[in-house]
Amino acid sequence: MHEALTRLWPRLRQWLADSRDFRLWQEQLRADLRRWQSQHGEPSRLLSGTDLAEAERRMTEHPQDVSADERRYIRLSRRHARRGTRARQAAVGALAVLTAVAVVLALTTFQSLRRTEQQLRTQAAGLLAQAAEDRPPGDAPTALQLALAGWKTKRTDHTRQALLDQYVRAQYLVGSYPSLWEGRYLGMDATPDGRTLVVRSKTPGARLTITVITGALDGRPRARQLSGVPEGDLLTAVSPDGRSFAAISAPGSGVRLWRLSDPRHPIVLDHVDRAFPEEAGGHLDFSSDGERLLLTANDNSRQCSDTPEKCVPAFAEAWRVRSGAPIRTAEGLLPDEGLFQAAFTSDPDTVAIVRRVTVERACTSCVPSSGTSRPAGRPTGSPRRTTATGWNSGRVVNVC
Repeated sequence: MHEALTRLWPRLRQWLADSRDFRLWQEQLRADLRRWQSQHGEPSRLLSGTDLAEAERRMTEHPQDVSADERRYIRLSRRHARRGTRARQAAVGALAVLTAVAVVLALTTFQSLRRTEQQLRTQAAGLLAQAAEDRPPGDAPTALQLALAGWKTKRTDHTRQALLDQYVRAQYLVGSYPSLWEGRYLGMDATPDGRTLVVRSKTPGARLTITVITGALDGRPRARQLSGVPEGDLLTAVSPDGRSFAAISAPGSGVRLWRLSDPRHPIVLDHVDRAFPEEAGGHLDFSSDGERLLLTANDNSRQCSDTPEKCVPAFAEAWRVRSGAPIRTAEGLLPDEGLFQAAFTSDPDTVAIVRRVTVERACTSCVPSSGTSRPAGRPTGSPRRTTATGWNSGRVVNVC
């Protein structure tokens, strides 16, 4: 009868299962209670975590089945857990406050040290600059070293002025204008009157920059950068009138020509189809009226130096600056080998050529050959050459 009742009544079966689970849990609770009592209320023996959560749930579901001692044990465990939570929160808060205070103190100390260091460097730089200014006129090297040391210690207006004063001692200085171009200085082209300066420099990102500076002599310098600058070692030239600038990185790559009134739009002057030496030397030059541009190139390879008959012949090309149109140069304008440099003379129709020719000699002193000249046939409007011979360090130098 009992088995049939439990089998046919599902709710009764569930009640019996729940009661069995509760009794098992209660036995475990009573065991924990006895251990706690035997250890004189040791806090570590109180309930915590999931055990405490389950005890509170059981006490809520079975309030009549939990004894007074068990209730007291569970409530003490709850209060102890809350105190522990508050203590941990307080510790975390205190740690956060201490961390924030430590960070603030560290930053304040660091900034104070930096300010103190900068103040000391400024004072030391000022003392060095003043010491440079106080040196007697006869001790210029020491004064320059002191000024340079002051500038390296701290770059201030005082140390800059002291360095400039020592640098130009006994010289005439028209003006000083810092920061007109970017990066490290590489070279400069200038017009004869000095009113147009073209500075080549290398920026920290290894980018080649060309800056055109005008107005420096008038005390109102203006700097403009050129666009389309080729990379590499450049041959450069600025026209005497300051209106044009030309650059080429290597023969065969095309000459870039800028009208300095429009620095952002260079034009490329193409070469005649010819063989170019692998290691070429060359020179760019404008005519005195700024209307023509000349490019000369020669073979600087070791093979050419060792075996002259294997040299790629030197060549010259010229263009009209206004139109960019090529100018046909005279046949035989340049020697096939030994070209050192070529440039326009004050006459826009004449090109001067410097060449080196090795001379065989068996004596300790030689007499140079006499000056000669010979015309070179040239088309109308193309450069011509004249020739003179002179002696220089064991070599005949032809200036054409």
